Amino acid sequence: MEPSKLHLWKKSKKIEPIQRIDETIPLWLLSEPELPIVRNLARIQLARAESLSSEELDGIPASYERQLSDQAIMCRETIRRASLARSGIGSPERSEREILIWSSIDENHTAFFENELAWTRSLRAKLKELR
Repeated sequence: MEPSKLHLWKKSKKIEPIQRIDETIPLWLLSEPELPIVRNLARIQLARAESLSSEELDGIPASYERQLSDQAIMCRETIRRASLARSGIGSPERSEREILIWSSIDENHTAFFENELAWTRSLRAKLKELR
C-alpha cells in the first residue's frame, strides 16, 4: 500500500481484506499514533446539569463512580491473571519486550480508571460541601 493510500486508510478506519493484512499491518504499525479521546458522556452530563437538584446531580457522578470502580477492579484482575499466566505452564512464548509492553498497557488502563475514580470522588466531595 502506498503512503498516500495509508493516510486515507487510517482516517477512514477502512478494514482491509484478509489477504492484504500482511501488507497493511506493518504500514499501520509505522503510522503516527492517535491521541486518546478525552471527552466522555459523564463529563458532558455534568457540564449541563446545573438545572438538576443536588440529589439528581449527585446521581451522575455516583453512577459513574460505580462503573469506574468496577472497571478498575477488572483491570487489576487482568494484571493479576497476566502475571500468573506468564509464570505458569501453557503461557504463550513472549519476548521480554512484548511482556513489558503488555504489562505497561495493562497498568496504564488501570491507572486511567483509578485516576478517573479519584477525580469523581473528589468532585462529589466538593459538590457536597456546596450544599
